Amino acid sequence: MKYLKQFGIILVLSFIGELLNHVLPLPVPSSIYGIILMFICLKTGLIPLEEVDETGRFLIEIMPLMFIPAAVGLLEAWNIIQSVWLQYLAVTAVSTVFVMAIAGRATQYMIRRTSPQQSVTELDQPEEEPAEGDLAYGIGALLKQKFKLAIFNPLLIAVIIVIAVLAVSGIDYKVYNEGAKYISYLLTPATICLAIPLYEQFELLKSNWKAIAVGIFSGVLASLGSILA
Repeated sequence: MKYLKQFGIILVLSFIGELLNHVLPLPVPSSIYGIILMFICLKTGLIPLEEVDETGRFLIEIMPLMFIPAAVGLLEAWNIIQSVWLQYLAVTAVSTVFVMAIAGRATQYMIRRTSPQQSVTELDQPEEEPAEGDLAYGIGALLKQKFKLAIFNPLLIAVIIVIAVLAVSGIDYKVYNEGAKYISYLLTPATICLAIPLYEQFELLKSNWKAIAVGIFSGVLASLGSILA
């Protein structure tokens, strides 16, 4: 009953976010409105942390699973990208590493400049393993844990496995998506729950706001550069 109550509170905030998205003439996603509402409610004490904490963390942990159906949707466009998939893969890999390197270096530079006594590693938080409710995702998580390589990203491995199973078994993506699409409906509530770690780490984020701002700005510039290149 406790978890249903927590989930109900999160759904109410999701619904209000959807209303604001439709009413306000601003290009702001409903999930962003929801995050802001959740953060304000937590900060003001209108919603105590314990009223949403456990269910919120669970939704955050399983969030990667919610992207699998959409990623597997690449099967629908395979006829279009089949002849150039290697180029797409290379561009994606290079641009991703480029953006991460630029944003990361810029953020580290600002942290050392503004707070020389503070180690960059102090900002690191213990990584929580997502719930392994999905078999393919669980295999990816096991591979990452065993080999300790970033390439064995559980989400990537899960997408590859699901695509391979659908291709070998001959199951149409539309048939697969009829059942898999429902997990994607949880994406907005899960995104709203990101306000929980934001609330808990707010003081740390506030003390490093310059580094965060520089990191975001440099990441955006690097992304634009990789697109225009």
